[in-house]
Amino acid sequence: MAQPVIDLSNSSNWELIWEKLTKAQTSPTDSGRYFPIPTIEMPIQLESPIFAVLAESEKARSTWKFAGNVSQLIQTGIIGFGTNDVQFEASKKLWLNRVTIYNFPKISTSFSLKFDIPYWYEEISLTVWEYLGSYGDSVEELIEQIRDNELARIEQKVDDIATYGGN
Repeated sequence: MAQPVIDLSNSSNWELIWEKLTKAQTSPTDSGRYFPIPTIEMPIQLESPIFAVLAESEKARSTWKFAGNVSQLIQTGIIGFGTNDVQFEASKKLWLNRVTIYNFPKISTSFSLKFDIPYWYEEISLTVWEYLGSYGDSVEELIEQIRDNELARIEQKVDDIATYGGN
């Protein structure tokens, strides 16, 4: 499958949809320690498979680059284990202090995101933008266009043959 043709440089194609600062809880018995940040689930549904994420932390060391993983959560009709949200395929890496664009497969009309943050982070700030521009697949569109044009031409030839016979 060909890659979609998209206009990422147009700022009107992007919408800020979610921001969250999450801090690790400090241990009640040891003030110098804290519990790892639990999995963060974004409560908003995305419709576009293309989105961008910025992960920041004021308490991160300057050498840290990896900020965790982001996964696509889709709702299914499968129930019986407490939720109908299912992680689809593998997660993708989340990078610290840079906006990263992701393109998840479009397998459902909407989905949410799940963020798994490494245990050593004391805090993490997540910002998510959704791409609102068109993201059609140029190869598939070209195939459809050729098919539609050829179908019309073939139908015209069949009509010509039918009328040529004198019927």
